Amino acid sequence: MAYDSGPQPLAKALAELIQRRGYARAGAQSELETAWKSILDERFVGKTRPVSIKRGVLTVHVASAVLVSELSGYYRKEFVARLAERYPRLAVKDIKFRLESGLGRGTQ
Repeated sequence: MAYDSGPQPLAKALAELIQRRGYARAGAQSELETAWKSILDERFVGKTRPVSIKRGVLTVHVASAVLVSELSGYYRKEFVARLAERYPRLAVKDIKFRLESGLGRGTQ
């Protein structure tokens, strides 16, 4: 990859800086968490946490193996449809639920 030391448009330089420093990630994560909470049933709040979206697949950490099974088997398609309808910009095509020990402890 060649390095171009010539002048660049300010917008391009700022976009690269934001990407390299990770400034956009905090906003994107906040948006993802807001979207996730808005489509959830109240009983799952605090027991799940959206982590990332890669290639259209949303990864969500879950507090228990039983809940991973329940969400995967009964709610995955419904949640994908809700996200697609309310937040098409996120481009979620599927959801992976992953066990995260310690998530949800200390909350009732």
